[in-house]
Amino acid sequence: MDRKKNMKNKFKFVLFSLVFVLFTPIIFSACNEKGFEDIPYLYSEAIAEDVIRDFNSSGEDIVKKYSLRVSYETINTYTFYDVNSSQNNTVKKIVKDVITTTLGKNDVDSTEAIINTSRFVNDKFEYSLTNTYAKTITPNLSYCYSLYINNSGEEEVSDKDRNEYDSTPQTKVDFFNSCIYQIGQDEIEGILQKEFEGITYYKLVSGVDTLEKVNDRFTEDENLFNNPQLFKIQTKAHHDSVENYYYECAKNSSDYATYYSLNYNIFNSDSKRYLNVSSVSRLKAFGDSVTLGLPEDVNEYTANSFMKTMQKEDSYVVYSQTKNGGENSDVRTTWSVAKIGNDYSVVQDQYQGNAISSTFYYYLVSNNQGEYTAYQVDKTNKTIRQQPEFLLDLLNFDFTQALVLKDDNNYQFGTDATYTIVSLENDEVESIKTKIKVNNKDEELVLFIDSYGKKYSSLPTRFVTSIEGYSIIA
Repeated sequence: MDRKKNMKNKFKFVLFSLVFVLFTPIIFSACNEKGFEDIPYLYSEAIAEDVIRDFNSSGEDIVKKYSLRVSYETINTYTFYDVNSSQNNTVKKIVKDVITTTLGKNDVDSTEAIINTSRFVNDKFEYSLTNTYAKTITPNLSYCYSLYINNSGEEEVSDKDRNEYDSTPQTKVDFFNSCIYQIGQDEIEGILQKEFEGITYYKLVSGVDTLEKVNDRFTEDENLFNNPQLFKIQTKAHHDSVENYYYECAKNSSDYATYYSLNYNIFNSDSKRYLNVSSVSRLKAFGDSVTLGLPEDVNEYTANSFMKTMQKEDSYVVYSQTKNGGENSDVRTTWSVAKIGNDYSVVQDQYQGNAISSTFYYYLVSNNQGEYTAYQVDKTNKTIRQQPEFLLDLLNFDFTQALVLKDDNNYQFGTDATYTIVSLENDEVESIKTKIKVNNKDEELVLFIDSYGKKYSSLPTRFVTSIEGYSIIA
């Protein structure tokens, strides 16, 4: 930036500061202490680029430099206005998200982060989501335990799930940045500051020259009124625009980010404000005063996750009817089953010791009645042969049932008449069982689970994903 432009910008923001002070309402009582909101921002000699660069490094510093346990509270408030009202400030709805972000200490806590979000609509609790992110000793197999509670209907509904996530040195920094967003250098035109309780607070303001970059950050969301999120706008095609955009930020004497806020309004093409957004994050605790841990009964999360996974179209499961390492384990058959849409692809491996002695491929085509036509597949010659006698044991299980009973490490989904029991060992699914009819008598079918997942493509096994182009032989 050349000298002339520097002087122009400096003059502009000295003038801006004077106007800001003159028109900011300040109401002080002679005997009361001044609160944070009572103290006005004034012109700052600080260089905005330096302040932004320093504050944007907060996540890296806390996670990597200090390896500090921290807990932040973020309150996002979305105030919707009635654009059809004759009054400019008629509130239509207020949505508030209260988010607690807690980060663990590197190489000490197996729980990397706990993020809890509670949403309130017009002060009424609607739902909460708690995600607990925990590292494992196996790379790329860390788990997020999710507890969802919804109270928007007639009765409270809860759900537990477990999903994999990638744990990398950057992961916790990303968690930090999910509550304290990076400030864009090109979004800021000026800087103000004030002192409160020994801490310097900066206000970073956008202007006419930077609002275009601010609006570039936003994406369209036609469902914004029902599910507001940060950096969302209803429509760009109709020239909705973001205005009055600014950040506030502060660090304490220990160089920890202690305060961060983001504020903006969104106007429609008629220049009527339909949404005001305020996001405020505060450091609530740090160091040994912060504790993290896994949720109670993590096995219930795992059992629920297994049932949900088995319903997904691209899921897979590998199982046998003999426990691996158990009796007669030297002669063993495993079934690898992938769900391809409504069809199933099956790889049957027969083992002699640790080596595969033979492999057979099957493909089950579903019909409208929930029944299947089974084909044995010859991958080499691209032929299929119908196999009416082939029965896939997995089809005896109903994975859509709800949890009704838990006993130690056994979780029963469904009633006693049509149950699926998921049993766990060492925090993983060991087996599933259900009741079947054999010669008009009830018998229990048990399948021992070797592995399962949401994407069959992650397995080295090459499933037959379609029989289109295969020739049918008698």
